[in-house]
Amino acid sequence: AAAGDLISTDGEIEVHAGVVNSGASAHLFMDASTSITVSGTGIIDMQADGDITLGTLSTISGDITVDSTAGLIKESTADETGGVIVDINSTGGVVTLKAATGIGSVNNAIDTTMEFLALDNSGSGDVYILESDALTLNASSSAGGNLDVQVSDGDLTVAGALSTSGNGTITLKTLGTSADLNINDAITVVNGKMSLHAGNDVKMAAAGDLISTDGEIEVHAG
Repeated sequence: AAAGDLISTDGEIEVHAGVVNSGASAHLFMDASTSITVSGTGIIDMQADGDITLGTLSTISGDITVDSTAGLIKESTADETGGVIVDINSTGGVVTLKAATGIGSVNNAIDTTMEFLALDNSGSGDVYILESDALTLNASSSAGGNLDVQVSDGDLTVAGALSTSGNGTITLKTLGTSADLNINDAITVVNGKMSLHAGNDVKMAAAGDLISTDGEIEVHAG
C-alpha cells in the first residue's frame, strides 16, 4: 500500500474538501499511486467544491459517489502507454459521478471496472468513460457537452434515460466483437449527434426510443 492510502474492511470512507456548494476554491487530489479501498460492504463518498483528481477507488459491494459541485473529475495518471490504470473498481454497488465542468476528457477517459454507473455533468465540459467489461448505465446527462461511454469487452445496457443539451453528442460503443448494446430507455439529443455502435447486436426495447430535435442519429450493429 502507498503511504497515503485509505483502507476500511467494512466501514464507510468519507473524504470532503471545502464547504460543499460554497464555490470552486477547495480541490481534492489523489496521487496516481494512492487508493481508497473498502473491502466489505461500506461506501466511498468523495465531495469537493472544486476539482477532484482520482487515484484508485475500490469497493466490493458498496456504492461509490464522487461529487465535484463546481469543478471537474479527472484521473491522476495522464500517461497510460504501459496499459490502462483503472480509476474506479466496484463489483456490486452503484457508482455515481457528478461534476459541473466535465468528467474525464477525450484523451484521458475515466477508466472503470464496475457494474452500475450514473453520470451527471451539470455545466460545461464533456463526459468520457472507458469501462473494461459489461456495464449497466443508469439515468445520465451532460448539460454542456458530450456524453461518451465505451465498453472494451462486454455488453452495455442503457437502463435509464440519457440526454445532452445544445450541441452535445452522445456516443455509446461496445468494442468486443460479441458484445451487444441494449437500449432499454430513451436517449435524447438536441443539436448534437447520437452515435450508437455495437460489436454485435443493437437491441431496442419498447421504452428505448431515440430522439433528436435537430441532430443526426447513427446506429451501427456489428
